[in-house]
Amino acid sequence: MAQAALPAVSVAETNLKAGALKLPSIFMQSLTMVAPGIAACFYTPVVVAQAGLAAPLAYPIAFVIVLVTAVVLAELAKAVPSAGGYYTYVARGVGPRWGFLVSWLNIIYAPLVLGAVTVFSGQVVSNALGWPDWFPLAFMVVVCSGVAAVQFVGVQISGKTLVLLGGIELVVVFILGLWGLANPGPGGLNLKPFDPGNATSTSGLFLAAVFAIQAFTGWEGAAPMAEETENPRRNIPRALIGSVILFGIFIVIMQWGIMIGWGTDNFAAIGTAATLPAITLSQKFWGDFWGILLLMLVSSTIAVSIACANVSTRMWYRMGLDGAFPKWFAKVHPVRKTPQNAILAQWILALATGFGLTWFAWVATPVAAGAAITATVAYQNQYYIDGTMIGFVVLAIYSLGNLAAFMLYWNERRSEFNVVRHIVFPFLSTLGMLIVFLFAIGWVGGNPLTVGGGTFPTPPLNWAVVFTGIWLVAGVVILFVLRAMHKEDWIAKAAVAASERPATDEEIKEMAGEW
Repeated sequence: MAQAALPAVSVAETNLKAGALKLPSIFMQSLTMVAPGIAACFYTPVVVAQAGLAAPLAYPIAFVIVLVTAVVLAELAKAVPSAGGYYTYVARGVGPRWGFLVSWLNIIYAPLVLGAVTVFSGQVVSNALGWPDWFPLAFMVVVCSGVAAVQFVGVQISGKTLVLLGGIELVVVFILGLWGLANPGPGGLNLKPFDPGNATSTSGLFLAAVFAIQAFTGWEGAAPMAEETENPRRNIPRALIGSVILFGIFIVIMQWGIMIGWGTDNFAAIGTAATLPAITLSQKFWGDFWGILLLMLVSSTIAVSIACANVSTRMWYRMGLDGAFPKWFAKVHPVRKTPQNAILAQWILALATGFGLTWFAWVATPVAAGAAITATVAYQNQYYIDGTMIGFVVLAIYSLGNLAAFMLYWNERRSEFNVVRHIVFPFLSTLGMLIVFLFAIGWVGGNPLTVGGGTFPTPPLNWAVVFTGIWLVAGVVILFVLRAMHKEDWIAKAAVAASERPATDEEIKEMAGEW
């Protein structure tokens, strides 16, 4: 009788803590990895600089592409629940070596963003409060170290923290967006930001869309948590698609609200403002209470750092378990069931990225003759370089995922094959990302923002294209070296996902008590 009263719950066979995350935690894993507060506030100046008055239009373009992609990824998550995420999906559908390249490119994405986003967030705080130039780097060290500690303690703590911080940032930032619509600046309430004719150029709009897609990135953050999720084949797809829809509505309204609140007749000043437009508007609307937004941005930084670290460490754990990465990455704490060595590696890489990108931005950002780059500009540009790299990387990762969905269902699950979900949606998603990429780098349509009529974005963003290409080539070289050395035993394991089993009575009771 007691057994019959328990709900039907499935969990993964894994060395990690199976079933530790329920739907609210896994939903917020995706949503907070998107970092709604950061996406809504940090990217406004650079998107306006590229697309002009039509900057908010970049987000609906990105929303359509990402939503179609989310449906495809949901199909992969239903078929292959695994901590490897895109690594396992692509290895299973396309081939293990392609899966390795996905994980190699992913190092530019989730692992590196911690250092860049925490430095920039620290710069926003120090600039708003008049604190010294060294504060952003100190802030980065403290936050990244705290994230590593939270991860080590246990994934359930991470999940609860994400729900709390994610909820706070959504509410505060959305209120600011609505406030802007209710209190328009010069130009009044209008739909000019959604008129493509108001864009600086077609290429500028699509380059802005690259940043907008990067703003969406993170929605797939639930997928690598499958081995620690209750009923992963059901809850992971719900979290993926639900987070995209909610964030898509949120970001379009928020960006429209910022543009209207600032004033469409004065939009050009957004790109040159010393303070983030969102902070300027919060000071204008909320007076002495504007600090609420600043606290929210710090909260958002912590939340996205936890979410990104969760993704990277779980992918590295799975690759270490398979043998694609050194076995060292697969070591799990015997009591806490957390991938302790992967967490340590993530912490070191985050600190190295924060210091390294800041230094590079300092030496690579062009300045006028006789002038010197300021700390504020260096901190901003290191983040935008990282953001541009991430934008291009995810275009490649999502496209390979689309191909994996078609091949997986066609070759292994033919009885479940659906023309719309496994051909039409993957094709449309990939086509949309290809169009965005070609316009963004100026290969189609011409780009007045490129250097000397060339095909790269203006400095220092052009280095993002160079770095991404070098990183991809390095990954290919590693694969050739492994093949030449006959060290490819990992290939046989790369496409293996965790199997599922019914949760034990103890696991069910623990999960029920968590919330």
